Amino acid sequence: MSFQKLFLKIEVFGKEELSAVPLWERINIAMKNYGLTCKFHIIETARIIFFKKIRYLQYKLDTLLFYLRIIYDHRYRSEKIKSI
Repeated sequence: MSFQKLFLKIEVFGKEELSAVPLWERINIAMKNYGLTCKFHIIETARIIFFKKIRYLQYKLDTLLFYLRIIYDHRYRSEKIKSI
């Protein structure tokens, strides 16, 4: 399973209500599944703006996913080197 598939697929125009709490809970669960801990502080929280029934997620997850990929890649490579 790819790293991205573990995370919420945020549907900007979806019917489900977006909430910052389950979003971060799911990120934490996904990180724990990989044996990762959050080494950096997420200063900006996911804030949702409702404007004319269109939902916008103000915080972009791309940056977070990028950092998590770096952490995962580093861990995977270091484990692979140890096993050789």
